[in-house]
Amino acid sequence: MHMASANAAASAERASSMHTWAATFDKSRIEIVVARHHEPALPWVTALAEQGWPVVVYDKADACGRELPDPAAAGLTVVRCPNVGREGETWLRHVQERYDALPDATLFLQGCPYDHARLKRGDITALLWRVQDAVRTWIKRGEPEGAHPFATGPHTEGLNDCYGLPVADYYLDMFTDGRALPQDWTFAAGAQYLVPRATLRAQPQAFYETWAAKARACSAHSYRQCSQRAPDSIDAWTLERLWPHIWRAPRAVLPLYA
Repeated sequence: MHMASANAAASAERASSMHTWAATFDKSRIEIVVARHHEPALPWVTALAEQGWPVVVYDKADACGRELPDPAAAGLTVVRCPNVGREGETWLRHVQERYDALPDATLFLQGCPYDHARLKRGDITALLWRVQDAVRTWIKRGEPEGAHPFATGPHTEGLNDCYGLPVADYYLDMFTDGRALPQDWTFAAGAQYLVPRATLRAQPQAFYETWAAKARACSAHSYRQCSQRAPDSIDAWTLERLWPHIWRAPRAVLPLYA
């Protein structure tokens, strides 16, 4: 068989397998959490909800006058909240408030998830495929604990090579159990992860409550404003580098794509 024909046949077989899996998988096992600010109406969110995926959108866009899809769409929940803390506050707040009702795993996505997933903006079909592929890959791997980057491999920065952010200072403030500073920061750019319930609950609910309040107290609009640790606040760019440590999985991060 010609190579192109073989590749096409393999792709068609994989697509058929994925379609069958998506049609039978219990999607209530996964919750998709979206942090949205200035992005326009989110047709990809509607598409996910229409496929049966439970989706929660934290909408911080009231001042922008941007409308969301009809929240009445099956499985779509919209939580309107102040525009503070970026996605870091959203993730912390969500886990704090749903701590006793978390599904098997939570997929955290930005309002525009394409860039950090290396997908063309607006390619809804590719994004839906990537969501299905991420969940299916996690399940095929035995549903491992850890903070699993969505769609792309982890990014690594040197210990002091993180745009002047006081990551090490916050690390020592956040973790007081005597653990040593890591040699580098390995994380998913954009803080887009699939995280199992057991991993989220590795930290007590009070941890999320404390740091969510600190994230809400941050007024910075750029990482350039965050060169020093503030005792009562934390910025989203620092949190971006700390998520694998918060979820106690600094070396367990795996890209979730086949």
